[in-house]
Amino acid sequence: LLANDGEASDFLGWFASMSGNRVLLSAPFEGDNGADAGAVYIFEFTDTDGDGYPDIADEFPNDPNEFEDFDGDGIGNNADPDDDNDGMPDSFEVLYGFDPLDPADATLDFDGDGFDNETEFRIGTNPIIDDDPELLPQLHYKILASDGRADDTFGQFVSIDGDTALVGAWEADAQGDGSGAVYVYELDAQGAWVEQAKLVPADGMAGDAFGWGLDLEGDTALIGASWADDLGSNAGAVYVFTRDGTGNWSEQAKLLASDGAANDEFGQSVSLSGNIAVIGAYGDADAGSFTGSAYVFVNDGFGNWSEEAKLVASDAAAGDYFGIAVSVDVDTALIGAHLDDDNGIDSGSVMSSHVPVRATGSRGRTSPTTTIRTICQATDGTAIGIPRDSSV
Repeated sequence: LLANDGEASDFLGWFASMSGNRVLLSAPFEGDNGADAGAVYIFEFTDTDGDGYPDIADEFPNDPNEFEDFDGDGIGNNADPDDDNDGMPDSFEVLYGFDPLDPADATLDFDGDGFDNETEFRIGTNPIIDDDPELLPQLHYKILASDGRADDTFGQFVSIDGDTALVGAWEADAQGDGSGAVYVYELDAQGAWVEQAKLVPADGMAGDAFGWGLDLEGDTALIGASWADDLGSNAGAVYVFTRDGTGNWSEQAKLLASDGAANDEFGQSVSLSGNIAVIGAYGDADAGSFTGSAYVFVNDGFGNWSEEAKLVASDAAAGDYFGIAVSVDVDTALIGAHLDDDNGIDSGSVMSSHVPVRATGSRGRTSPTTTIRTICQATDGTAIGIPRDSSV
């Protein structure tokens, strides 16, 4: 996947999230709103012509007989219907009243929307309908923060669920330098991704990095602020925001580790599944500097969150960065340790755990520490996910 306006150093693909047939890709150093302001691109895997190839991978999304062009001349592999070699098949040109023997019409913009006819053929839009040039990039590819500024790194962390997308801008200055913010976008009835809310915590402060890690499930958002200082410098915190029936978002809870300490960076990675949240703290130093750990929190169904367990590696060692990435689905968690040395220096590993959630009546006791085993090695462990019954 490539951005249609991609440029050097945009870093498209820094972070990704997928829901159904939609993919959210971050480009945190894209510069439309200023240097390193950031952007997010949305790709939707639709198949307009029904040929079995999604539009994003179909070089001819309106032609069911073609999908690839090996020689790059705009002529499909199955036939050569483009007599003037202007990149538009004769059938497309005839359909829209163009001259299939005149290559010059490829560079014309008949509907005045800012996209020439050949470009509209490639991206699957109608070349004779006046598409709004300001809206079209948003509809098909790109969203920007309405108040984006240089160095916000908008989009370094993203999450999508259904018709709602979360985009983090952890260096935004909403509540002070580097306090951070998270933007909420929703898909409207016209197919446009519209900014609905900008989330900031009630007690946000400069340097908190709110939005560094985030996850979305249904009407609940889990958002890390890994440099928050409640329990010491950069000890970290995680906020829970929920959406009500009218679409309004509000802060429900602030989560802190029961044994949190300076430089733990609790909240650098977060994952949500139902009423269970798993939160990484790769700076935890229980067994040496940057050993790392992960915490399990549970919602009782009434908005009350409690810490249920602390997960540590059975072979924990200094510098493993256990908790750099986390993912949970139902009662299974994956924890990344990208600098674990089992297969050599910094070879990395991913470890699996059954999430140890106790019965409701036992809440209030000290959270137990649970050790978990390695299931995968020779991976950097910096980004992991569980899409139901498998792991990625």
